[in-house]
Amino acid sequence: MTDEGVFRLSEEQVLLRDTVHALAMERIAPRAAEIDRTAEFPWDVRDVLAEHDLFALGFPAEHGGLDAGLLTLCIAVEQISRACASSGLMLAVQSLGALPLILAGTPDQQARWLPGMAAGRDLVAFALTEPDAGSDASAIRTRAERDEVSGDWVISGTKRFISHGSVAAYVAVLAVTNPDGPRHRRLSCLLVPTTSPGFSVLRLEHKMGIRGSPTAELAFDRVRVPADHLIGADGDGFDIAMRTFERSRPGIAAQAVGIAQGALDEIGRAHV
Repeated sequence: MTDEGVFRLSEEQVLLRDTVHALAMERIAPRAAEIDRTAEFPWDVRDVLAEHDLFALGFPAEHGGLDAGLLTLCIAVEQISRACASSGLMLAVQSLGALPLILAGTPDQQARWLPGMAAGRDLVAFALTEPDAGSDASAIRTRAERDEVSGDWVISGTKRFISHGSVAAYVAVLAVTNPDGPRHRRLSCLLVPTTSPGFSVLRLEHKMGIRGSPTAELAFDRVRVPADHLIGADGDGFDIAMRTFERSRPGIAAQAVGIAQGALDEIGRAHV
């Protein structure tokens, strides 16, 4: 809302900001240094966020979400990141991984998978980047071919720098399904359960910070998923990816603001 051209948070957003800040200071901040030191995903923090319905902020109400909107989600990400950068990334990555379903999934797909994601029970990751493809999404080499007998999609390839790829229950994977098609119609998006035979985590990146948020290299060795795991139409992958980035990148900006504010908080405490 605005007042003489000045943007102001709503009363509900201010209440959320203050509540999440208090929760983060009490339940997450005391764990932050250990999380970064051990470089282990903090499942206990996941439970805290789920207990307080914070994963639900970015999800539609009809599937267990709160329909809070992107700005409200970013406020929560900022306040959690103020206490622990790794923990703040949980909400941002969950939203990122679920956005293909939210934006392009069928009603049946959404009813099947979104409630578990909104509750924080099922973590989800987004897998686009590869050793030779990142900013240029059209350079992706991971392939998904249709088994004409069963109708399954068979996925082969490697993904790199995938946030939460080693802890997610599902990964939204961008793969080439139309190798001879136009540049922006070559890709499709498939939701892959990480329990699928042929899926593996090759390694985790050794990072200088945000170490409690695993960044994984993933392998798909003829991973089979049923036909109904295709999100959107065959060839819609590039469009889905770009729409997903448009909605998810503000969350990373919110994380950065939270980290900066947390640094200022520490400076203030050091001079008291």
